[in-house]
Amino acid sequence: MLLDRKSEEACSFPNWYPQFSNFALESVVVPIDEQVFDYLLEDSTLVLPKEAYVNLKKDEFFEQEGECLDENDTENDEVEIEQPSFPSFSEALSQALTSLGGEVFIKLNWSSPMDASWITSNKSLKCTTLEDMYLLLKSSDILAKELAHIKEAQNMGTTNGCVVIKRWCDIFPEHEFRCFVTGHKLVGISQRDYKTYYGYIAHQKFIIREDIVKFFAENIRGKFPVENYTFDILRISRNKIKIIDFGPFVAKRTNTLLFTWEELQDLPNSNEDDVLTPEFRFLGENPGFQLNHYRHYGLPQDLEQLRQESDVQMMFQ
Repeated sequence: MLLDRKSEEACSFPNWYPQFSNFALESVVVPIDEQVFDYLLEDSTLVLPKEAYVNLKKDEFFEQEGECLDENDTENDEVEIEQPSFPSFSEALSQALTSLGGEVFIKLNWSSPMDASWITSNKSLKCTTLEDMYLLLKSSDILAKELAHIKEAQNMGTTNGCVVIKRWCDIFPEHEFRCFVTGHKLVGISQRDYKTYYGYIAHQKFIIREDIVKFFAENIRGKFPVENYTFDILRISRNKIKIIDFGPFVAKRTNTLLFTWEELQDLPNSNEDDVLTPEFRFLGENPGFQLNHYRHYGLPQDLEQLRQESDVQMMFQ
């Protein structure tokens, strides 16, 4: 199954959010203009826009930039750093940050900068300043790949690039689940953090599945514009679920977590009834010590290249 343009567009955040905003985490969408696109795609020394440091004194600016710009990069003390400026875009980001409570999570149309959390002051994806937001946007390889893809799609007149700013929510990973839909039917559910054992899930497995099935039937089924897709949800409590994201359902591109691709394709055939009870998978026992999935990010490029190709993160994950 190849990713078609319709599925890709359906899963682009600004396309699905207006319809499902009542069931999703509160968000603001900021379009990316041509100048910002060029800046984010530029492969050069990390220099943030002037607006990111508007509240910093000069000595604080150089302290903040210390890890990005070495003093040997300048010929003498008189050389000034050339900083770009995007007043309108920066103002839109700042207003969104303020309106969403001062703590946010950012992503693009499909992907989040999960590979760049090491660069922020708090070593997480939580953004509390404009500087945090620009650092993640500029430093993430995952976002760089998506930006290049969006740029190509924009040239064909199909996709408009945007930064999605979500209200920050401290999420317990045992409450996150990925759901798989084929032929408009919910066929599978997997715990999102598929390498960690949570006794809570095993204890609540029937109630969790019942809640997700009910939520899908009442709020999503027949309303999403394509028949095959995934959606990630946050089950906050009994009968209280929030949509995190939608994603394409495509071989070698979709992370199937505790399923195999073949299993997910066979599940609809195992029950021909219109009402299908989805398979719910979770770890039933503690797998022991697990390495941090993103431990390699932030390492020098030559060390990163030693990793096996199978470990490289795929877009839309």
